[in-house]
Amino acid sequence: MNAPAPRRFHLLFDFVPRAVSVIAATVGALVLIGWVFNLDTLKSVLPGLTIMKANTAVGFILASVALWSIETSSKSGPLRIGTQACAALVMLIGLLTLGEYLSGADFGIDQFLIPETTHFPGDIPGRMAINTALSFAGLGAALLLLGLGQGGQVTVIHALTIGPIILGGSALIGYGYDIEDFLREKLNYTPMSIHAATVFVLLAFGILNARADYPFRRFATSSNPAGVMVRRLLPAAMAFTLATGWLIQRGYRAGYFGETFLLALFTTVSVAGLAALILGIAGTLYDAAVQRESMEHALRENEEQLNTIISILPTGLWVLDAEGKISFSNPAAQRIWAGVSHVELERLGEYKGWRVDSRKPVGAHEWAGARAVEKGETSIEEEIEIECFDGTHKIILNSAVPLRRLDGSIRGAVTINQDITERKRIEDELRRSAKEIEDLYNHAPCGYHSLDENGLFIRMNHTELEWLGYDREEVIGKMRFPDLLTPSGLQIFQENFPVFKERGYVHDLEFELKRKDGTVFPILLSGTAIRDAAGRYVSSRSTLFDLTERKKLERELERQARIDMLTGLNNRHHFFELAEQQFARDRRHGEPLSLLMLDLDNFKSVNDTYGHHVGDAVLQKLSKVCLHTLREIDTIGRLGGEEFAVLLPETSAGQAQEAAERLRLSVESAAVKLENGDSLHFTVSIGVSSVETTDTGIDTTLKRADAALYKAKNGGRNRMCSDDTARSEASGNLKK
Repeated sequence: MNAPAPRRFHLLFDFVPRAVSVIAATVGALVLIGWVFNLDTLKSVLPGLTIMKANTAVGFILASVALWSIETSSKSGPLRIGTQACAALVMLIGLLTLGEYLSGADFGIDQFLIPETTHFPGDIPGRMAINTALSFAGLGAALLLLGLGQGGQVTVIHALTIGPIILGGSALIGYGYDIEDFLREKLNYTPMSIHAATVFVLLAFGILNARADYPFRRFATSSNPAGVMVRRLLPAAMAFTLATGWLIQRGYRAGYFGETFLLALFTTVSVAGLAALILGIAGTLYDAAVQRESMEHALRENEEQLNTIISILPTGLWVLDAEGKISFSNPAAQRIWAGVSHVELERLGEYKGWRVDSRKPVGAHEWAGARAVEKGETSIEEEIEIECFDGTHKIILNSAVPLRRLDGSIRGAVTINQDITERKRIEDELRRSAKEIEDLYNHAPCGYHSLDENGLFIRMNHTELEWLGYDREEVIGKMRFPDLLTPSGLQIFQENFPVFKERGYVHDLEFELKRKDGTVFPILLSGTAIRDAAGRYVSSRSTLFDLTERKKLERELERQARIDMLTGLNNRHHFFELAEQQFARDRRHGEPLSLLMLDLDNFKSVNDTYGHHVGDAVLQKLSKVCLHTLREIDTIGRLGGEEFAVLLPETSAGQAQEAAERLRLSVESAAVKLENGDSLHFTVSIGVSSVETTDTGIDTTLKRADAALYKAKNGGRNRMCSDDTARSEASGNLKK
């Protein structure tokens, strides 16, 4: 299958250069340790194998440093210079050694670091093998070019790494096939050590993978058939060839068959291997073709689905090419604009529009699609009023995004139009309604406010703010409802607010609120709780009514229920309520209490002669005289018509008689001004009585005072008579 390379392959190839650097540096360091301490195992890996020269180990360390640094170095600076220096030294070691082989001279580099005292016959002490020198020269040059970062040198770098792979691979094959002695006898040169051969192959592989854009790495990690074949067939082909050759060579050396059979067997196996390789390649290509057909089929299906989706989209979709020409529009775009015109960028002005925020017309190059093509701009939901091709006007949200190629260049743009005409109309209506509601809320004749769970004001209308005398900024988020309450109201709030949050409503709670100036006014509060989806309390919604006028009216009604409207004195009912209370209080404390009964003399004659309005004036004048003459603690009441009563607390019988006489004289001297300028004088008769221990109520005392009044009337009027006088005269009459 033509599957993408798994991510682990990319991670593996990213890791290869540094891993190879570590391996090369480790091998070089171990070999140097072997030379310093004369440890043959570190120098040759296995007894009897070729040892690695000390200068070879140094070359590996330098090469590993260069390869590692190339992965981390910047384009300039000391680290880059050091990298280049290491690569140059690697190449120089190889070139100088080659020079020694070619010229037969000794440049003194073979034993410069550590002298070699024992060596194979024919070997030059300390000198690396010629294939080792060639490998160092090639790898050093490749590292030098790699460090320079010259992209055009990729082919040269790859060519320079092929040599070390061939030379190192040949040496490894020689060791695997036991032909090292044959090479030494026939070619007469110092062979490459097994660990040197291994490190050369690894270093070359690391250089091939040093850049993600190098051909080998692109092939190995790509998702195309080439990458699949490299990952699957190359390792298998190499392993099969090496294993087959090794087995045939071992069979021949063991005498299982002769040279003719050896040739036939190798040919057969090679043909079979080549056939298997060809079949593997064919299978890979077949899988790739099948997958391609499947992908093309899926692509066609996706394209059909996309076209279906685009055709039913409620938003208008436009596609512009790299020159800004409209190349596609969906049905919704045609509906929104009442037609389409696939014009070039310069003619986009045929589409008429104005920016909603500024009312500026949108020019051809100012449309979002044009800006996306020309400048690479992305535009999101620009509000535009458009004139459709049928002359109607609409409001749209216009968005556009540029389409880019893999190299970042712009190849076109996509524009989306969303018709929001109806939405804008609804929004305008909602705004108007919200404004009306807000106006009603703020200017309602009642107060509105909302409290959070702690009683903090989070909203309050203008009416309530005006009642309180505060500015909104002084209240919202700063004051709590309890801050406005009197002590009695605070207690009511503390008792009811937790219950309100739990129950969710409260009705007709009376509070007294403190204004900013310190004055107090009564209110009636009702509220409901607002809760979230989980049922938790969020805020209150409370309505307040100012009870000031109602309280005034109640007090006036209460006053009218207690007061005689003509004279302003206590009426009969209220007078008797006060009298009974005073009677009980004085009886409890043993205080004296007296009572006066007053009656205007000849009042009917006044009404008949001067009219009822003059009679009313006389009654009012009498009331004023009483209030002026008597004490504040005395209670005065009009019992009906021209009859009045006075309650005298803390007053004995004698004191009551004095008060009655004083009052009679004051009335006698008073007068009412008539319309003709004359003065009308009037008099009263007064009966006096004091509470006795045998009295069961104030009505008993009142009866005696009324009898005394009757006596005063019969005695000629304009007189004061006490119940003592009345009783003594009554007793005398009985004796007669």
